Amino acid sequence: MATRNFRELDERMRIAAEKVTRGVEKLVADVSAEIGREVVIQTPVDTGHARANWRPALNAPALVPVTRADKTGAGTIARIKVVSAQFKAGDTVYLTNNVPYIEKLNEGSSPQAPPGYIQDAVKDAVVSVIRRNAAGFIDGD
Repeated sequence: MATRNFRELDERMRIAAEKVTRGVEKLVADVSAEIGREVVIQTPVDTGHARANWRPALNAPALVPVTRADKTGAGTIARIKVVSAQFKAGDTVYLTNNVPYIEKLNEGSSPQAPPGYIQDAVKDAVVSVIRRNAAGFIDGD
């Protein structure tokens, strides 16, 4: 009898742990995708080269700049979503930009974005995901 109860408890705990892991994976994927979206959208655009160089990767940063341009950011955001959705527990998500002038842009060299726009984009993204998840939690989702 006691052995059966422990087996049932063990099974319930295993199922609960799997649900928590899936929930964390989804949350990290959502946060990383939203951070990527916000950073791309808030990056000043002239040629689209800086926007295109927001490079998502798992477990190691993408260190080579790309040569393409993406003035709208749509293609870059789509790539970020694809990589973010692949996140699994234990992974590390990287979002890098290797254009040599990205720091200058973040320091305010463009009138299109204020100094610290990258940090602002990260904050905006996290707040957005928290609000979205809190609303779902309150609504019972």
